[in-house]
Amino acid sequence: MKRSILLLCVMVFSLPVFATVWEVKQDSTGHFLHIQDAVNASVNDDIVLVWPGTYYENVDLLGKSITLASLAFTTGDVSYKYSTIINGNKTGSCVLVYGCENAVVHGFTLTNGSGYLTGGVYDSLRNGGGMFIKNSKIDIANCVVRNNKVNSNGGGIQILFSEVHLSGVSVYANQAFTTTGGIGIRAGCTVTFDVTNRCSIYKNAAADICDISKTDEYPTIQLVLDTFSVLKPINYFAWPPELFSDYDILHAAITPYDGDLYVNPQNGSDTNNGFTADEPLKTIFAALSKIVEDSTVRNTIHLANGVYSDTANGEKFPLNIRSHVIMQGESMDGVVWDGRYEYGFLTGKMLTRNYSFKNITMKRAYRKHEHPSYPSSFIFYIGDSDILLDSITVTNSINGANINTCNRAVVKNSVFSNNRGGSSALAIGFDADNPDFYNEFINCKFIDNMPNYDYPEYPGGGGMSILGDPYFYVEEHEKPTTIINCLFAGNNDNGLSMWLNFEPYIVNCTFVDNANLMEEGGVGLAAFQGADAHIYNSIFFDQNEDFPIYSSNYTTTDTAWLYFYNSLLEGGEASIKHGLNGAHYYDDSNIDDDPNFLGMWGDPYMIANGSPCINAGTLVGLPDFIELPETDLAGNPRIVGGKIDMGCYEWNETIVGFNEIGPGNRNVSKPKGLAAAPNPFGTNTTIHITYKSKKTTRVEIYDSYGLKVRTLLTSYLSGGNKTLQWDGTNNKGQNLPAGAYFVVMFYGEKEVESLKVVKR
Repeated sequence: MKRSILLLCVMVFSLPVFATVWEVKQDSTGHFLHIQDAVNASVNDDIVLVWPGTYYENVDLLGKSITLASLAFTTGDVSYKYSTIINGNKTGSCVLVYGCENAVVHGFTLTNGSGYLTGGVYDSLRNGGGMFIKNSKIDIANCVVRNNKVNSNGGGIQILFSEVHLSGVSVYANQAFTTTGGIGIRAGCTVTFDVTNRCSIYKNAAADICDISKTDEYPTIQLVLDTFSVLKPINYFAWPPELFSDYDILHAAITPYDGDLYVNPQNGSDTNNGFTADEPLKTIFAALSKIVEDSTVRNTIHLANGVYSDTANGEKFPLNIRSHVIMQGESMDGVVWDGRYEYGFLTGKMLTRNYSFKNITMKRAYRKHEHPSYPSSFIFYIGDSDILLDSITVTNSINGANINTCNRAVVKNSVFSNNRGGSSALAIGFDADNPDFYNEFINCKFIDNMPNYDYPEYPGGGGMSILGDPYFYVEEHEKPTTIINCLFAGNNDNGLSMWLNFEPYIVNCTFVDNANLMEEGGVGLAAFQGADAHIYNSIFFDQNEDFPIYSSNYTTTDTAWLYFYNSLLEGGEASIKHGLNGAHYYDDSNIDDDPNFLGMWGDPYMIANGSPCINAGTLVGLPDFIELPETDLAGNPRIVGGKIDMGCYEWNETIVGFNEIGPGNRNVSKPKGLAAAPNPFGTNTTIHITYKSKKTTRVEIYDSYGLKVRTLLTSYLSGGNKTLQWDGTNNKGQNLPAGAYFVVMFYGEKEVESLKVVKR
């Protein structure tokens, strides 16, 4: 079956005399139908010659020094690279080059690859969607590497410990969920670009470094290209800049714009200029690639209402954050980023600074390939500074979010609810050795965040976790971290936990109905390993009976102190528990009583008329650096009559209805629009709805992961009552497993009420 190579090919291409050509044709006239079969049969110096067609396979060169080529190699017609396609079918790298001493890949389109499974600690990480190259020497010529996607590094090509020459290679529209969407060059590599048959690298996407990166300090790379995303490489596209200082780029695929840009996921197009709302871009990725980082006059990306996801508008999450850029949504509930439990949303690389996100709902984020504690919604890295999250909702996501060792991060008017797993719904880490460090959390809600039982060894959960620095400690910062007007309610595995050497100030917060799955640790508030906390004007009520408030150390070196002033603690001083070297100060201004929550409307933890928390807070005793906001968590005036209440809500007799709610009415609640009986149920339950909307009313069933499983009603109703039957099946009539489900009623697109039902 072997065929000696033609003398012409020997003369033209200087190939070894005894090389053998293995022909791959889809019409059965060659030696093989599949490329891999030809590679298996080959030996060093052979040629696998592939005729035009689309080959759905993942080709492994098996460490052989062979030439894998299309007819572009033998004819000189480079257009064959467009018609000879290796489609990775999302099952691995299109081409794997591992341990090849002298290989050639010539004249292909490599697409739809998902990367090589590298194994190790994170055994589901994939790198190098188009090609994964390791411990090899290879020439790659006249290839197109496009539309590959990996959950780790090197969306187009990943190179490790190899010598690679690139000639006439185009790498574009690839994506990496972690680092480097185009070409990732890692340890011990020498990469050269042909100065005559130039390559192109452009419009690749990644959470960090879009087009090309190299980790080694030496040798440098001369970036000789026909087309790059921009004419002058910057950190957003290439890293580190000193390795690409010697560049020669002829054309740019993107023209940067120093001004505001507009994005509309419904009627936008990435071929528009994006300069106005009438000619918007379609994706945030396109806007981030185009906008200029201007530190003097910050530019804004305006997001129109709509759903942003890979399926809805082709969005390329997770996004690579840019310094000095504001991301402004049209409305908090209207701008929805949907991760579909496939990816996270944001990554800020080191030293990214002065950026903002406003009016965005982020839901269903989950990076399945990561360790169960790894944040999925967003992560802001060490060295980032001056970050603002304003009016952000993070909900129904797995493993929460992380602000990691960042200075001057402000989170306000935001909601973290119904998230599962990770260290908490929001995890914050910082460098305590930096006296310029502080973070602020103002008017935020941490509600019903739970462990992820898919990882029983590390279920995580809880509302917010703050991690200090285990090695350094500065006695006093210029401005300590403050947590003001925040609600921690219904969280499982700590409402707020604090770790390692820092001193936050917690003012006018409410901790209620939190639970605890740990053997030890606070369910409302916990401090560990020298993390002291100063608490003013706060409420701790209806917590876990064993550990409502807790402090401890792992060694006898430090003491974890908790200081309480003008706060309500159910159970009084006895509710504060200690482990090793835990301690507290309990001021006489604290009280032990029922706070008399209102128990109604959208903020059930407001205090009602007659509450002992009214005017029981202090303004005089607050440190000078505490800056109280103008409004409480409900948007009402924070200070009334020159006095302040305990908790995150301020009682105000001028608010309609407040003076009719007395101490005996704390269980009064608004009329329910949803009811179910029996609940729990076995095979059937009857759902009663009461509605009054003039918009379309929908009633849907969601599982505990936030996935819609059944639509019970979609109807234009003018008001009244209706009875619905649910037999515990999904929309396909399949029987659903036992567990918790949620009946959700919508008026138009607005969720108005939900009800938990349990199927046995």
